[in-house]
Amino acid sequence: MQIRTFVAALLVFSIGCSESSKTTVSVPEAPEQFSQATKDPTEGDAANARSLSLTKLIEDHEAAKNARIAEVRLAADDAEKCEIAHEAYSKQDFPQKLFDFAIAADDEASLDACRYIINEFTISKLRYSAIDHVVKQHLNKMGMDSFFLALVHHYAHDTAADACLKAGMAASSNKTRAHATYQLALLHLQRRDWCLDSADSRQHYIDSLGMDVVSHLLSENGTDEIANLLEKVITEYRGEQYFDYSIAERAEQSLFTLKNLEVGCKAPAVVGKDSAGRELKLRDQQGKVVVVCFWAHWCGICMESLPRETAFVTSMKNRPFIWLGVNGDDDIELLKKAESSAKVNFQSWHDGREGAIATQWNIWGFPTLFVIDHEGIIRFKSRGHVDLDQIFPFVEELVSVIESDRKPGITKP
Repeated sequence: MQIRTFVAALLVFSIGCSESSKTTVSVPEAPEQFSQATKDPTEGDAANARSLSLTKLIEDHEAAKNARIAEVRLAADDAEKCEIAHEAYSKQDFPQKLFDFAIAADDEASLDACRYIINEFTISKLRYSAIDHVVKQHLNKMGMDSFFLALVHHYAHDTAADACLKAGMAASSNKTRAHATYQLALLHLQRRDWCLDSADSRQHYIDSLGMDVVSHLLSENGTDEIANLLEKVITEYRGEQYFDYSIAERAEQSLFTLKNLEVGCKAPAVVGKDSAGRELKLRDQQGKVVVVCFWAHWCGICMESLPRETAFVTSMKNRPFIWLGVNGDDDIELLKKAESSAKVNFQSWHDGREGAIATQWNIWGFPTLFVIDHEGIIRFKSRGHVDLDQIFPFVEELVSVIESDRKPGITKP
């Protein structure tokens, strides 16, 4: 069975769900995410009925999606898988049902339905209609923060995201303008980051957005444009919240990342204590290739990766290389036990959950990994996924450059 074909078959039915574990997360969220109108007595019976109808429509879609995924997995071959998925998509047509619901009234449930469409049906042409409906009817309403977030998350390769966010920047609502400005900065920053990471990713953006857009993103003017958007958030929208955070503080962190934590930047200084309370400085490692890995026991992927990471550290012994961890466990004894048992054979700063180092380096997910060359320049950073098969050879290449006294160029894994 070809995995690519299997995934494609599932995507034909409903983009956004290729694993049952993902769909089980979204089912219980529906009542909470789409029930704001029900909780507001001023909206009246009609609003309550609309909220309940949307919840039921979403539940029907989730149930049909899960049932069809189960059928696809039991199919005899790839052809049958595609046939099952295509039949489900064409006959049930949930995108059209949800869009018809959205345009029937311009209320909270309408915005929620549009958000669900752009989250779940990223290959349906109706996603553009949903975005257009939001621009025309909902820009100044509550809930645009999560709509913009979903838009940036799913549509980084689509100029429809730019158009919607720029419209949001001209809205009369201060909150909408703040979130639109911040998310447009993040959209550009995300695209820039991925283009810097690899030639394949950069080509993907060139194919979808065009060479001119990508060239601008990677230029000094493109960087300045992102910085200007973030500075606008910091200066003009300091009183607004980004969900549970200050939007200005989030923008300040993003600006620090842009100027200090991207590929090609000089890595910021890190000074902290290891598990024994000894001072550990990143700058003391200059002259070596350094991997800085943010990890913790509560991170399942971190623990799964540890055996391979420790084996790699062992294989690089006596070479100009060091692997340094930033440990996010609140209980320092967990770190000490891992080190004493040789489960961890590299030195770590003990930072704790949401510690000073993770905060400075704007870390929002574990594991996160940086590769820093012998001159202290960031050469690679992971973005939501750590591919050790990609990282290990790249590190060895940088180390070999030092050993052969060749001057390294700017290359990415």
